[in-house]
Amino acid sequence: MNSSKTPCVFPEKGLQAPMEELPDPFLKPDGTRVETEEDWSLQRKYLKDMLEFYLYGETPPAPVFTGAEILSCEECCNGKGLRETVEIYFGEPKPFSFRAEILRPASPGKYPVVTVNAFTGVYPCPIPEEVVERGYVLAFFEREQFAPDKADAFREGICGRLYPAYSFRGFAMWAWGQSRLLDYLLTTDYADPAGIVASGFSRGAKTALWAAARDERFALCAPACGGCGGNGLFRFSGSRFGPGLGKYETLGYMLRPDRYWYWFNDRAASFGNREGDCLRSREAYLPLDMHFARALVAPRPMLCTEGLDDSCCDPYGTQIAWRAAEEVYSFLGAAGKNAIHYREGGHDHNAEDWRVLLDFCDVMFRGAEKKNAYRLSEEGDPCLHFTWRAPSPRI
Repeated sequence: MNSSKTPCVFPEKGLQAPMEELPDPFLKPDGTRVETEEDWSLQRKYLKDMLEFYLYGETPPAPVFTGAEILSCEECCNGKGLRETVEIYFGEPKPFSFRAEILRPASPGKYPVVTVNAFTGVYPCPIPEEVVERGYVLAFFEREQFAPDKADAFREGICGRLYPAYSFRGFAMWAWGQSRLLDYLLTTDYADPAGIVASGFSRGAKTALWAAARDERFALCAPACGGCGGNGLFRFSGSRFGPGLGKYETLGYMLRPDRYWYWFNDRAASFGNREGDCLRSREAYLPLDMHFARALVAPRPMLCTEGLDDSCCDPYGTQIAWRAAEEVYSFLGAAGKNAIHYREGGHDHNAEDWRVLLDFCDVMFRGAEKKNAYRLSEEGDPCLHFTWRAPSPRI
């Protein structure tokens, strides 16, 4: 991390002894626990700094938005929508631009927007007409404009060229780009600023989680099949059949030198076993786990969508992380805003996932009646792998 900007306050090698349960997000640096919402405001910064130190690296501030050019605009969705290709421009520290695709209702008005950091060359939504018909905007960009998804080239994108002194890598670079799309959307006459969603699939889900965790202008977070380093956990993983069962990705295997070491920083890789998937090393020495990133999203709504047979992800660990994050949502008076949805099938972001997302957005943004497609935590749900609980807020 760039020590001239962010002082090192965390031990390089993590905890002195392994912690076999999930770390307590309410535990302050002085060893006491959060008691008030004012305490949480300070704790939130502490957790964000910790996540940057151990995982994401330091991210530069927002650049100056200078304008946009609509390169093309055509009717779509049987005349109900418009599809635009937009070039978005920024100034300091150095001028740059990137391209985005916008699919929106043709009728004037303010609409919620689902932003997606997308795979290059892959259209991210299987039901675009339904998105438009239900009164939503789809805005997506190819994230490799900001950082190529290649070990030998990830610094050759916008982020690496403009900010070589910063320690951020793949996920943080792409998340920074998702915030730049948000900069533009907030200047349009069709985007509802209270209804901007950060979404993505697979590595894009890991990215969307960090984008929403860092940038509170995102009103809702919707990562799909995030797995290790995203929706799931480092300490506890497993298939639909339980902990340690089936195939799933772990920290060390994800960050192997021949795989995706450039997604997180080198410090993160030092806690994992790089020999193969389903193998662990020093994850229990991390003073954090991925429920901390979810905690940074609270009290804003969050929906995770998952495939029960997704061997690339972590159905078991994702459920534990969801339940652990509920303690923070409950503390902040946001019970009912932390949701999860499992479907049959594997690693995909399919029509069912999108419909559940739109249903959830209808509830959160428009006050619609909840449908049964997604799950909320209920009283009596087990709290596996952690013994701490949300403090009773002291006003």
